[in-house]
Amino acid sequence: DFMALVDRQLILIEVKNYEDRYPQDQMQPSTAILNQPEYYAQQFIQKFEDSLRLVRIVQQYYQRRFWFKFWPLLIKILPTQYLKQTDWYFWNTAFQILEQQPERCHLWLWLEMGKAIDQSENEQVEQIISAQLTKHFSPNTYRTALLNQTKNAAIMGMKVRPSSAN
Repeated sequence: DFMALVDRQLILIEVKNYEDRYPQDQMQPSTAILNQPEYYAQQFIQKFEDSLRLVRIVQQYYQRRFWFKFWPLLIKILPTQYLKQTDWYFWNTAFQILEQQPERCHLWLWLEMGKAIDQSENEQVEQIISAQLTKHFSPNTYRTALLNQTKNAAIMGMKVRPSSAN
């Protein structure tokens, strides 16, 4: 859903909200994930894999551009402030982090299960999903985190807050 560069760290954020926004329909969106957390963990893994693949695809696109062959020279002659405002700086830096410093790549799953879900069920689902993410991505040394409104520790100096209702 989101990508960011913060202090030479690449952060990919996937946001999933299973809060029941339509209680009148008598359907609880989180029921499916409660019944099949392993399946949903695989879906979240695939979403992160798609985002990682996107970074590599964009890099391939830029490498086919004539002017991109001059990237090493551009870095030396163009002001850093200008470079940081360009799309190609973002994508090239993201690619370099993935390929050269994968431990600087963070995969954050923001998962809201909804208030109607029992806390113990919520924790059980989070443990299963978190374990699957860690197992899948740890060979690449990508760092994973499962976050939500109640488990929102400040990571890398950032704290996410929901917007106020008013």
